[in-house]
Amino acid sequence: MLGEILALSSAICIGFSNVFVKNVTPRFGTLYLTALRLVVSLVMAIAAGFIFSDMSSLFQVELKFLVVLLVAGIIMMIGHIALVKAISLDDVSRVAPATTGLYILSCVLVSILATDNKVSWWTALGGLLVLLGVYLISKNDGSKFTFRNVFSLRLKFYALIFASVTGLFWAIGAVFTDIVVDQVAPIPAAAFRLLFMTMVIMVVLAYKQSFVIKGLSKRDIFVIFISGIFLGGATLTFIGALASTTPTIVVVLNSTYPFFVAPLAVMWLKENITRQVIIGMVACFLGVLTTLI
Repeated sequence: MLGEILALSSAICIGFSNVFVKNVTPRFGTLYLTALRLVVSLVMAIAAGFIFSDMSSLFQVELKFLVVLLVAGIIMMIGHIALVKAISLDDVSRVAPATTGLYILSCVLVSILATDNKVSWWTALGGLLVLLGVYLISKNDGSKFTFRNVFSLRLKFYALIFASVTGLFWAIGAVFTDIVVDQVAPIPAAAFRLLFMTMVIMVVLAYKQSFVIKGLSKRDIFVIFISGIFLGGATLTFIGALASTTPTIVVVLNSTYPFFVAPLAVMWLKENITRQVIIGMVACFLGVLTTLI
């Protein structure tokens, strides 16, 4: 049950992180925002590692497992970059469901093909209910094709592509991380992965000369800081969940974050919500209960 609780906690953190970062996406680049969030998450993970765990345990891990963790970090980093880009192009309440659809499907398929983990009928049914829920939430848009809104629809299509990339890479990254969690304590594993992800994206930013710290207002710094804190919390609880249960269950429960994003997007971002979205949120909740059977 601990793994399921951690997976749901990760979903809540992802939801809050995405809603916060949406506020600053119109003014800053995708790589830049991703890097700032990762820096905050890294500091949080390292602090948690020294307080609640033994960071020195990383030196006792075999090199091959650290390499797998690095590969998982690169894959997850690409997913985070694609997610921030998708959020900058469309409503966060629509990006979230699009992400989770391929996230669930990819992880179930990869888990079956690449690992010995079994997928129960209850987990499969729960996944289908979550998929139904996120589909209904994602339909929260009555846009029709006209010449006047063709540009808007094209942006939504690009957002869907980036959201799908996020789901695919997150699923692959989850399976890679699951290989390591039995060998490395969750908190040091999260800190090490975040360190590598941050270093890589900082090198890319340095190469592109994209550092624009002077363009940040106090409000921007606060929003990005809070978003990074929630992203760090999502990473720590996600890896902790993988250490306690199977990737399939973790991904299904983790994919309920549109259930938490929708009300936040309405209250803070002033995005529209319909009865269909409410039904979708209920379907997500039923999917969670089914997965826990």
